[in-house]
Amino acid sequence: MKKSLIFITIISIFTIMLSSCKFSGLDSDTLLTPPQMNAADREILSVIESVTSSYKLIYPKTGGYQTAITSANIMGDDKSEAVCFYLDGNNNTVSLIILESINDVWTIRGKYDSRASGVERVNFCDLNDDGVKEIVIGWQFLSGEEKAIEILGFGSDTSMQSLYTGMYNNFIAFDDCIVVISRNTSGKTASASLIGHSKNSVSILNTVSLNNSITGFISVQSGQLPDSRRAIYIDEQLESLMYTTEVLIIEPNIELSRSLQSINTKTIRTRAYMCMDINGDKRLDIPVEKTFPEYIRNNVSEYIAYVEWYDYDGSSTNLITTAYTSINEQFMIELPEEWIGNITIQRTSDTERSVQFLYISPDNQLIPMFSIRVFSQQEYSDSIRNMGWAVIATSNENVYTFYSDQSELPEQFKIDITKITDLFNLLS
Repeated sequence: MKKSLIFITIISIFTIMLSSCKFSGLDSDTLLTPPQMNAADREILSVIESVTSSYKLIYPKTGGYQTAITSANIMGDDKSEAVCFYLDGNNNTVSLIILESINDVWTIRGKYDSRASGVERVNFCDLNDDGVKEIVIGWQFLSGEEKAIEILGFGSDTSMQSLYTGMYNNFIAFDDCIVVISRNTSGKTASASLIGHSKNSVSILNTVSLNNSITGFISVQSGQLPDSRRAIYIDEQLESLMYTTEVLIIEPNIELSRSLQSINTKTIRTRAYMCMDINGDKRLDIPVEKTFPEYIRNNVSEYIAYVEWYDYDGSSTNLITTAYTSINEQFMIELPEEWIGNITIQRTSDTERSVQFLYISPDNQLIPMFSIRVFSQQEYSDSIRNMGWAVIATSNENVYTFYSDQSELPEQFKIDITKITDLFNLLS
């Protein structure tokens, strides 16, 4: 209990220190030995100071562990180790040190010196199910584009050693395996590899090819199929400047497979919609882009897209819902089935912050239904409310408002504040 309290105190102090360069004179952009603290709080620092005279603590930039000092139960006992990244001022590369508590004293359990200049992310998994976790690190280098994944573990001699290294664009770490996604820019090929434990070593178990015209990865997310198989949803940008989705599946025998080509073709779209859980069932849904009828604005032809959101079961897709989905403004409005083919949407400004929904009459007349307008928190005021713009949602940055045009409409196309609130959802 005493050690746990000390560790929590240390984490709190480092959070304050590294969030402000004015704390006790610590400059986060300069390699300096941290300021004097009391004996209990200096334990971890003193261990690092015993191996280097100049350093700066380093934060992983993404992922679930974004602190310079992370508490993790690596050895599988009843206590956690301290995992610390720091930039060594003597060689300007990042080192990793693992500390364990022995008789209430922090002691080096393992140390590893990299050739990297930063840490993108860190994860922990137990690839061989021996109760001792491996440390999965995404290293960054000065070039900014080059990234390497490295898996560190403890061998039979208890020292920390590198078990696997390779290049990557993104990776997803599960407890028993890791999926590494990479793109060869010179050969214009992309692939995904499943890394796990086999024949007493950590290695690539199998590799599948990805779309051969990928230029970038918009989003890589882990999910689950209806039959509980684990899946990786990859939203990709293509050479054509279009976007598409591929799904990788981890089979029960720990083998990686790829979704059918028909999924890639079906999901090709002009905008960077990403997979997300639309209906709250904790499974990711795949966007398929559709378009409303073309219209003319400022003498230019335009169209607005809407999205059909599909659940994927590993072999086929099933429609979940249809919605106007604004990427820029981060909201969606579900479209009732009877609206499809009978309404359209038009922009009323140069952005999507103001759009108007219109009913298409049998004689092809456009009859106003309602408008949605997004104001910044600073813009919205009582005068705007008095003009008839009713608030339907707010975020930290924006106020989302609704204006009913009160036109003569068939009953199923009439909408009021209650109905629009039911159909409206924020994406962030």
